Amino acid sequence: MVVLLHKLEAWDTSLLLYKFSRFATLKLYKLKSGHAKRSSFYMIAHDIQSEGLEAMQAVKRWKEIWRIATFGTEEDYFESLYKGEPSVEEVLHTFGSEVIRLGKDVWVTQAHALQNAPSNK
Repeated sequence: MVVLLHKLEAWDTSLLLYKFSRFATLKLYKLKSGHAKRSSFYMIAHDIQSEGLEAMQAVKRWKEIWRIATFGTEEDYFESLYKGEPSVEEVLHTFGSEVIRLGKDVWVTQAHALQNAPSNK
């Protein structure tokens, strides 16, 4: 599975990576051209254990959020987004070093592109 994401350091992105890491092997990739200066990158998930409990729970949760976003109120949607999710502390404790390891190449690519941007000359 290949998913385009933005802002690796953002909570919602890190939480999504954490969830996927519970049932798949992840690799992050950033193109060295085109979007190198932007916050976008690709999550590549393989060896996905789609029949596992973690994957089934994640899909069930995402479907519920979709249902609320589609048919509920804006207030219901924002209330449901992080309800029942692990805390920032828990994710950082169990997954923080993995985010850094996964994101290193993404950040290095973006840093080089920004350093060499025409606006910096």
